[in-house]
Amino acid sequence: SKTGGSGRGGGGGGGKDLSDTPQTHLSTAWKLAMAGGYGALIAVNAMAMNGTMGPTNAKISGLWPTSITPAGYAFSIWGIIFLLQGGGVVLSLASRSPDRSSVTLKNAAAVCKPWLLMWTAQNLWQLVFVHAPQSQSAPVSSQLAVFLPCSFFLCAAYASALEACRRLKEVESNAASSLFLRLPSAINAGWLSAASCIGVALVGQSIAGGKEELGAALPVALAGTASVGAMASLYSWGAGSLSLGYAASVSWALVAILRGSNASPPVRMAASVGVGAIGMAAAAAILLAAVMKGKRQEGDSKAKPLAAQSM
Repeated sequence: SKTGGSGRGGGGGGGKDLSDTPQTHLSTAWKLAMAGGYGALIAVNAMAMNGTMGPTNAKISGLWPTSITPAGYAFSIWGIIFLLQGGGVVLSLASRSPDRSSVTLKNAAAVCKPWLLMWTAQNLWQLVFVHAPQSQSAPVSSQLAVFLPCSFFLCAAYASALEACRRLKEVESNAASSLFLRLPSAINAGWLSAASCIGVALVGQSIAGGKEELGAALPVALAGTASVGAMASLYSWGAGSLSLGYAASVSWALVAILRGSNASPPVRMAASVGVGAIGMAAAAAILLAAVMKGKRQEGDSKAKPLAAQSM
């Protein structure tokens, strides 16, 4: 398991402020809210997929392509995210600990509120996105009336996903929490970084009068920012499910952008560089983690004889 550096015990100065201490208890009310939030997420997405709320996402995305819209297969990642998060909700509902020492319960408490905010933002995006104009000749005001709030909701969802990852960093983990709480948080955050870029791209294209060359400048920069974010996560969190899940998700998006039918040469170049950079960062993080683990084990082996001599 991996333990965060926040620490709850001990006095002395230099410690974190109590407001930074992660929540370690999940009440029944919050568990029910988590289950309800997940149910609402699945219901909204199911209605969006079958066209109950209006045009499907695939139809709208086809009508409003951007130079960074990934190939269609890339969106299947949502199935993995929803499946893992469903397992996380079940795990959270089942977690109990009278003395609040359960590792699983601490992880569930860490993601509960950020996940609820993230799901709410995703649902709001979906409810607005279905009202996208059905013609590219629609007035700019009509386009921005949809794409601007959609971009805001995507960025809000991304920020919430990052907050979930930040909180998880502060608590120890086990196999179950890594698979069903940490990994989906990281994958969702990575994918939302790409989705936010697409949202901003749609706003840029609307303002630029539909000229993808003009609208793509900002999202290319944001794609680079997402790559830097992935590398930063690897640097700060080590080779765990959080960092590797985030990096893998961003790489998945960038590879799909490379295979997208509307990607311009500059976008393809940026995506290629991003994938390469993330791959090298992941390899470096794994190597560094292995080296540090070896040094810790060596230090422990040297400390044991010294401890025995002092007894």
